Amino acid sequence: IFTPDHGLFEQYGDSMTLENQYTNGISSQVLYPINGGANDWQYGEQAEKGKSLSFLPEVGYSFWPMQADIDPLNKDAFYINIKALRLLHNYGKLTSFQDAIVHELQAEVPFSMVKFGTSTSPLTVTLTPVSDNILTVSPPKTFSLGLLESVVDGFDYTLDPQIEVGEEIEFEIKVDNGSYAIVQPVKSVFGSANVALFDPGNDISFWEDATEWDVTDATYYSAPTCITDSKDGNYTANETNLLLLKTPVTVADASSAYLSFWAKWELAEESAYTQVAVSVNGGDFIPLCGNYTKLGTNGLVTGQPIFTGIQDGWVREEMDLTPYLQGSTPVEMTFAFTLGAGGGFLTKDGFYFDDLKLVAGQGGEVSTTDFDASIFSVGTRPNPASDLVVFDLKGGFPAFTSFDIEVFNALGQPVHQLRRSSQTAQLDVADWVPGVYFYQVKHHGKVLAVRRFVVG
Repeated sequence: IFTPDHGLFEQYGDSMTLENQYTNGISSQVLYPINGGANDWQYGEQAEKGKSLSFLPEVGYSFWPMQADIDPLNKDAFYINIKALRLLHNYGKLTSFQDAIVHELQAEVPFSMVKFGTSTSPLTVTLTPVSDNILTVSPPKTFSLGLLESVVDGFDYTLDPQIEVGEEIEFEIKVDNGSYAIVQPVKSVFGSANVALFDPGNDISFWEDATEWDVTDATYYSAPTCITDSKDGNYTANETNLLLLKTPVTVADASSAYLSFWAKWELAEESAYTQVAVSVNGGDFIPLCGNYTKLGTNGLVTGQPIFTGIQDGWVREEMDLTPYLQGSTPVEMTFAFTLGAGGGFLTKDGFYFDDLKLVAGQGGEVSTTDFDASIFSVGTRPNPASDLVVFDLKGGFPAFTSFDIEVFNALGQPVHQLRRSSQTAQLDVADWVPGVYFYQVKHHGKVLAVRRFVVG
């Protein structure tokens, strides 16, 4: 039985675990049933005090982690504590959605913001040019939002006509609550870009196998409609709804590509998910990672990237397709959206998306934002491993962020190196000599983390 504030609990939990990607939910969903615990008392006892929204973080992979893991585990939990403090005051979570490749002199930096803090004071958002190839930017914007209220807006800007292909375009976007400001970098690259696919979400004509998927005008990012899995209410339990692109999209002569779309969702975290996958040249479908996907747990396609939980406001998702390109050789890409719902008693509103596009271009590695390396973390599973080691990269980094993973044996000799631009990486160790191995993760040559795993 959920509390009347269950939606608020979920939103706060998702906010506090955004950076470290911890699983968020009631104890019976993520661990085991606990009745009469501290969280129950904090919320339920309201005769001698007001109700409190209480959370109990479970840190680490066991009750007695190894001593060497204490500092990494502390860093994993750091942002949970920072977010908890921010939620008590005037806090708005802002996400910017600058295109990875900008190909026009007049463009926009869209953003969404959700008010999470309990204060009713306004929030001011400012976009400031950093690179000298930006001529004009629209003025600051001030918003007075209620708790969990969201807004989607944007800043117009003009680039220098002398800008050259390959130049980096850099801004800082700032949210000022009157006491302090949170600043985020926003980066993109000026270059040639080809929109190989654009679906405005006005009908279902691009798709097939749409047994339940359809358009709705109940909500949308751009009028008049968007696409959803269950337009007439909640999805039902024990169902799988597939949406398949009718005609493959051909991409060639591109050094980078990404799939983007605006989305919002309300999916029971313990029993439902939506997944986006790509098939290249008619091959098997491969699940895609994005900025808002999580790794499935508790039977929800375990270990695969999925959307689950609640995202009330519209956000623009980006999924990196660069690893599937083949230089000048054309590749055909087909996409599928799948909503899967298990047998849980709780069903919710489902998944919505709008303005889907596939963009391919020249310009090398690009990213929509930078990320804070101080909150980056990485872990491996299982540990010890016998066949396959999975690297889980966390830290709120955007699509197109490339990481180099270098593995060394106990003597410090390099034994393997791989590059990934997603939240997970896999390494086959079935034929490796049993023992302790060390690895370091680099981004643009900078070492972000040094860890170890055991093969045995």
